[in-house]
Amino acid sequence: MKFLLGLFLFSVHLTTGASLECEICNGVNNCTSEREICPEEFDACSSSLLENSKVKDVYMAKGCVNSEICLFGVITMTDGNGSHIRQVATCCERNACNPATPILPERKTIANGKICPGCSSNKGNCSAAVTECIGSETYCVSYVTLSEENVVISSRKGCTREGICTHLKTFDGGIFHDVNRVKNVQCTPAMAATSSSPPPPPLSFPLPFRFLLLALLLMKLLL
Repeated sequence: MKFLLGLFLFSVHLTTGASLECEICNGVNNCTSEREICPEEFDACSSSLLENSKVKDVYMAKGCVNSEICLFGVITMTDGNGSHIRQVATCCERNACNPATPILPERKTIANGKICPGCSSNKGNCSAAVTECIGSETYCVSYVTLSEENVVISSRKGCTREGICTHLKTFDGGIFHDVNRVKNVQCTPAMAATSSSPPPPPLSFPLPFRFLLLALLLMKLLL
C-alpha cells in the first residue's frame, strides 16, 4: 500500500508548464497540503477514497488525474479469498479548484450466484482461484500494469460491474491509487456457480423383503 501511494505522489510531483494546479496529498480518511502544478497529461483535480479489505484503514488521495476516472462511479472488484478493493473519486476541472468530498457507500456482501477467477499481486502476474461475485458484479475482469520496458508490475483478476469493464477498456490511466496505467484489460460475463450435490445413496431393502423379491424373480423364470 505504501508503495502505491508513493508512486501516486511521485507522479503528481512532476512539473511541467501546465497551468492546472491541484492539492497533492494522501492520508488515512483525509489529507491536506499545498497546491502544485500538474503534468500536462492531467486535466482535473481529484479527491478519492480507497478501501482495501487487506488493510484496516480507508485512504484518501488528492492530486492531478485524468477526469475520466470520475465517470466510473464506485470502482469495485472482488478479487479472491474473500478480499475486495473499492475506489470512488470526485473531480473538478478548474485551476486550484476543490473537488467534492467523495463518499463510499455501504458495500453489498451477498453472493449473486456468479463466479470468476480472482487474484491480485503487486509483484507481477498472479495465480487465480475461483471467486464468488457480490451484488451487481456480473462480469469477470483482468488487467496488468506495465513498466516502460513492458514488464508486468502488478496484476489483478476478479468480479466487477459491466460498466467498469466498459470504461477500463478505453481508460488511459491508473486505478486504486496506482499511477501505473492499466493494460491488457479483458472482460467476460461471469459464470454461474454450479452446486454439486452428492449422489443419492443406493436403495436398501429389509432382508425379508429381499428374499421375497428373489422368490418372485425365480417364479417368473420357471413359468
